[in-house]
Amino acid sequence: QGNLIVTYNDETTETVSLEDPVINISGFNTDTAGEKTITVTYKNVSTTFVITVYEDMSKTIFNIYDDITDTQGKNAWYYKYAPFKKYELSDYLEYGYYDRSVRSAWQYAKDNFMYGRVRMVPDNRVLEPGYGGDAALVFNVPATGKIKLSMYNETNGVAKITATGTADTVRLRIYKNEEQIYPPQEGEWQEFTAGQTVDFIPMVLDVNYDDQIIFRVNKGSEVSNTEDPTHTEAGDKIECVPMISYIN
Repeated sequence: QGNLIVTYNDETTETVSLEDPVINISGFNTDTAGEKTITVTYKNVSTTFVITVYEDMSKTIFNIYDDITDTQGKNAWYYKYAPFKKYELSDYLEYGYYDRSVRSAWQYAKDNFMYGRVRMVPDNRVLEPGYGGDAALVFNVPATGKIKLSMYNETNGVAKITATGTADTVRLRIYKNEEQIYPPQEGEWQEFTAGQTVDFIPMVLDVNYDDQIIFRVNKGSEVSNTEDPTHTEAGDKIECVPMISYIN
């Protein structure tokens, strides 16, 4: 609903209902949060403006295992990858394929784990780095505030992260935008050997709308990070299931 006010060269004006079929509106999408560019066309003349769509903040707890869907950005989660040793926000690219055959997995392409994948199934809730780049699970902050960052398995103030693959090493970093927040030693990785479990102490962060919390996994020093030479199955895996809660 609403009206479009058209101003002509002779400075006369006309009010046209936005429901008039002669008006075309494109770019309006409220499925995901963020800035949207709206284009309004009337009699072959177009104008654009930007709106901001905010996440429904009746939702204050975000658990990737429950939240994962086949839509990038839904429930504030994005599924991405990045080239080795590239850490600017612009270096992260969205996975293009969602594998429904295993219920919930994002990856580069069908049967292609070159850049790893994010997989959330009951017996395999993992982030898997690739042999060609790092996998990255990204939480796009939907509202300014204070959040608690933990894992789904937190008990008595301590959560667990476990390497579940069979290869020799796998590594994890967590960023707030381009600032490394885990492990606390700048430039270091939290490294896991196969089967190793590491305690994760939840942290509280002040965040602004559109900040990014990035969970990035890396294959370590291995030449190949696959279980077979055709690269049709990933190797190293970290059971890392973030839970983010807004604190009142």
